[in-house]
Amino acid sequence: MRWDCSAPVFRRLHSVKPIQKCSNISLWVTCILCACVAAAPSPAEACDGNFPPRAALSAVVVAGGTAEFTFDGSGSWDTDGTVVEYWFDFGDGFNTGWQSSASVVHIYAEAGTYSALLWVRDDCDGISGYDWETIQVTAPGGEWEALPGDLNCDGLVSFADVTPFATAVLDPGAYAVAYPDCDIRNGDINGDGETGFDDVNPFVELLEASLPQNQAPSVDAGPDRTATLPNGTVQLAGSVSDDGLPEDDTLSITWLRYSGPGYVSFANASDPQTAATFTVAGEYVLKLTADDGEFLASSMMTVVVYAEPVNAPPTANAGADRQIEVGQAVLFNGIGSNDTDGTLVAWEWNFGDGSQAVNGTGAPYSYESHTYTQAGTYYATLTVWDNDGAWDDDTAKVVVVEPEPDNLPPTANAGPNQTGEVDVAVQFSGSASDPDGVIASWRWQFGDGTSADGTGNSFAPASHTYSQAGTYYAKLTVWDDDGDWDDDTAIITIEEPVGGGTLDAVFEVQHYVVDEYGNGSWEQITNLSVPIELGLQVRFDASDSTGAYHYRFKSDGEVIGSGIGNPYAVYAYDSPGWKTIELTVYDETYMQTDVVSMQLQIAEGMRTLSVMPVPSRVFRPVKWALHGNDVWAISEDYTDIGVADISNPENLPRLQIVAQGVGGVSQLVAANGKLYLNNGGNGVKVYRADRNNFELLQHLDTSDLGGAWAIGVAAVDDVLYVCCTMPEQLFAFDMSNPAQPTLLKTIPLSGGVACMRQVGDDLLTILASSSRTVHLIDVRNSANPVKLASPLLVPSTFADRMEVCDNVLAVRTLDGIAIWKVEFGGSSGPWPGLSDTPHMLDTELGFPIGARNDRLFIPRNSTVLDKYNWQVASNMYLADMVNPDGAGMFGGFVFDPDGVTGPGEPVLMIAVEGFGFAAVSAGFPAVTP
Repeated sequence: MRWDCSAPVFRRLHSVKPIQKCSNISLWVTCILCACVAAAPSPAEACDGNFPPRAALSAVVVAGGTAEFTFDGSGSWDTDGTVVEYWFDFGDGFNTGWQSSASVVHIYAEAGTYSALLWVRDDCDGISGYDWETIQVTAPGGEWEALPGDLNCDGLVSFADVTPFATAVLDPGAYAVAYPDCDIRNGDINGDGETGFDDVNPFVELLEASLPQNQAPSVDAGPDRTATLPNGTVQLAGSVSDDGLPEDDTLSITWLRYSGPGYVSFANASDPQTAATFTVAGEYVLKLTADDGEFLASSMMTVVVYAEPVNAPPTANAGADRQIEVGQAVLFNGIGSNDTDGTLVAWEWNFGDGSQAVNGTGAPYSYESHTYTQAGTYYATLTVWDNDGAWDDDTAKVVVVEPEPDNLPPTANAGPNQTGEVDVAVQFSGSASDPDGVIASWRWQFGDGTSADGTGNSFAPASHTYSQAGTYYAKLTVWDDDGDWDDDTAIITIEEPVGGGTLDAVFEVQHYVVDEYGNGSWEQITNLSVPIELGLQVRFDASDSTGAYHYRFKSDGEVIGSGIGNPYAVYAYDSPGWKTIELTVYDETYMQTDVVSMQLQIAEGMRTLSVMPVPSRVFRPVKWALHGNDVWAISEDYTDIGVADISNPENLPRLQIVAQGVGGVSQLVAANGKLYLNNGGNGVKVYRADRNNFELLQHLDTSDLGGAWAIGVAAVDDVLYVCCTMPEQLFAFDMSNPAQPTLLKTIPLSGGVACMRQVGDDLLTILASSSRTVHLIDVRNSANPVKLASPLLVPSTFADRMEVCDNVLAVRTLDGIAIWKVEFGGSSGPWPGLSDTPHMLDTELGFPIGARNDRLFIPRNSTVLDKYNWQVASNMYLADMVNPDGAGMFGGFVFDPDGVTGPGEPVLMIAVEGFGFAAVSAGFPAVTP
């Protein structure tokens, strides 16, 4: 029986999908094979007396190959009929089966010797004849790589292989003709060496395994959303993907409300990306579902719908009241205006003098200049509107006065030059005048370190007595009622009196005193029970001796001063202990002498106790804060934080670097376990002041400070104070819970605030440079700071920097350094106040200052400190100019609160360039009973 797979019935069945014809792939392939068998022609009827056909086989190796042969049976014949079918057996386990083609090509997979056979059948009764040939294969064929089931050689196993597989099973010869580039061995699925019916089921299993399997759809409802009534509409961002199976089903997509207090309207409930509208506030859960006919999948998302908010009106801020002169332009700005729940969209200034109002859009941050042409009191009103149409206004009072005429300075006259004698009063005849006012005050400086002050146009005292011979310059300075001044000088020559007297040796010990005007003179040390500091220059004055011609001073037997007519000796001790000072005076004949002596105690002076070792990396401290026994420091590049325990100043440890890259820090303070870092325009950072657990607790940025720039910080207990500019104001925050700071109070400031410093736990001082004032803030109740008076600094000078140390306030001005004592409950004003008159020091001195126990330290250069004694507010004197053993750059001072030698001698910590701090004894002697 010959099976013809090209029959119409085979083609018809093959074109029908298995799901339409058969219940599964196996039945479908079986149907095809059965159809081919059913369509094959029946064998011819046997013929009587038929002779069998003769087979003739030839095998020729393909040119250039050793394993590929062409087998040809076309030479076969039949004496009484026709050869109609051929069966080739290649001897390696493979054969063609019965086929109509007389030739075939075969490749041997292994080298060896094979017997190839050819059977033929005639057209009568199918009687067979055969022939054979021996095949020698010297090398295996290397071209074929088996892919079981791939009968059309497209590299895949799919439905496209069903027809060639059926052809290979039913008619191998037809397969070889139809697919000359393929190998029938790919149909050997079960591995028995032949392609036949036994390979049908394995072939079906391969097809089933290659078919795509239906998967459930992938559904994502998208991110959660929020909406606000009355609009109440959100855009949903869901997504759905599917594999397209089953083929005849349609994917169904649906949005629905899973839960919620009200109805939800979907613009297109079948679109994963659609709009949903809500009319009732609350929390809704929406569900997105996809169904492919076999599998169903879903995903949920949440929409929170808020009720319509109630608009809060804006706040207008017209700025501070002011006083100007007629014709002087005044600048207005509304930078303090704000809207807590929206934005400012429009503003208008009405200047109160009938002029055209000025308006604009947006926030009123620009300055508006206006000039008043007549004196009077005006009220400039700022009105602002927010984005919801609400408004607010605020008024600033402007007092306009007529300009005062320029003042003419006074004229001083110290009188004529004079000649006098020692201990004989000199009479002065000074005078002064003011062309456009009156003389308000005056001062005589007699040139010997003494002076006299007064008010009005009377210049008493009109006489002065000089105690030593010499040339003196008596200067009269006068001030008018507008603050202008003038001075004049008279030369006074004082000579020794003629004649002698009783020889009597007398001397006193003096130190050099600098008054508040920068003038210095030698003054007597009245309390010699207090030791004199080592290195301090003292003067021994014997000018009160009588009848003396030659003076000689000795200290412990060593001559320290001697001369004719010179009753003085200036000396500085270089070792501590008790010293015996002796004065011997001689008359002109050297025959008469007198001797007097006294005991002095010299105390240890400034000395370096220890210097910090170099840390793990270069660390130049430029700002620091003392917290208990720890000193916290910021590096020179304002980015790294270090800490060291200074409880033992004689053995300072290495700075431990606990943080790097904290940002540009201009100031740091420590209080109650927290470290506050001022980052200027980046706000204030709050850290835990713990070297083993140093972590950021809070960051107050400009939004917490009303958009302002932080220029100074201070802290008392758990209250943080931040001084800001643009706008100028002081914020007080409760930092007991750093995670949730609470704004306690805001105080408006003015005058161009430049910096803030803290005086103990009771007072804040804020320098206003352009107005030359200092705002005093009472923080005794730390949670409720109160602004006190704002005293004026030195008149007609510019101030740009301030330092506070141990109740000493220093302000750097163009005229020098102005020094005040902060007096709590003093006579100069309400609590607290400043000493009435500042001490002015020369501009060669630097910053910062250090102060402790009535000693003031100010760097003159990188190696020299000026040390001042200030036991009373009205009497400051230069105690010494010292170099504490090369302690390095005087970047600033931190004092050990207890002192390594007790309360009488605190330790001065001096910043050292390059690695940390040096501990230097400040040389504060204890009082001897």
